[in-house]
Amino acid sequence: MYQQIDPPKALAHLVCFFYVMEHHSADEQLQPLLPSGTEIMGWQYSGNWRVKYTYQKQLFDYVLPDFYTVGQQTMGYTLSVEGTLAGICGAALQPGSLAQLCRTPATAFTSCIQQTAGLFGWAGVSAFIDRYRKTGDLAARIAVLTDFYTQLSRQVNIETGLLQEVLRHIFSEKGCITVRQLCERFRLNERYLQRLFRDKIGVSPNQYIKTTRFNNIFIELSREKVAGQLGSMAMLYNYYDLPHFAKEYRFFFNAAPTQPLLEKFALLRDLVSDSPYLLEVQKRHLESMK
Repeated sequence: MYQQIDPPKALAHLVCFFYVMEHHSADEQLQPLLPSGTEIMGWQYSGNWRVKYTYQKQLFDYVLPDFYTVGQQTMGYTLSVEGTLAGICGAALQPGSLAQLCRTPATAFTSCIQQTAGLFGWAGVSAFIDRYRKTGDLAARIAVLTDFYTQLSRQVNIETGLLQEVLRHIFSEKGCITVRQLCERFRLNERYLQRLFRDKIGVSPNQYIKTTRFNNIFIELSREKVAGQLGSMAMLYNYYDLPHFAKEYRFFFNAAPTQPLLEKFALLRDLVSDSPYLLEVQKRHLESMK
């Protein structure tokens, strides 16, 4: 089960959306997921999720903390349930928010899961965690999250400027753009753009573009009958050819693009139906810039 909840308009500059996600141990295990394109803060209320992923050729496999924060993800990963039921509420932040909130280069958070209390200090989060542990329904949990992020937003001025304009352009093009084209569009030195993305987003602009493009084509393919048109769809999204797309697909899913992932994995199917989480970050960021 997966559901998205709109944040108050006053938090739109910081929070893309809230979400709740549940999965039972009796359901399919090892649910594959894609990087969302932004930072995530999770608040677990039942059981725990176990995450597995490979980063810089090293395999990571551990149980997520009850309250955690993770920066940009650069690879696909799998989730499974510890206990009978894993339940979590969370917040998908606007891209680049974490570096500003923590006053730390975003690369410190890339594919790195940390205790939220360790980042923001126990004194700053303990009251909210105590309240959260006592909640019994979704409305109460979202109320706690709203209060927490309202407090965070008062502590820092979330900058808007060049980075937001560059992100907006990447999103509006669905990732079908090159770093060189971005530099020409905004009259930027490529080295400056590289440093800007690593400091504020946590990955290179090329990596972020690739993630954005793949998320868009994956959602497109999940909505269409892909037999016979996979190659043309790949070309439409600026892949050189079908093998180029297949290589990237295998990088994220460790599977061929012909395998019916949505039929096999219920959680992934929930995540990409209706309001696909992979596109919501892009959509909400564009809306916040209006």
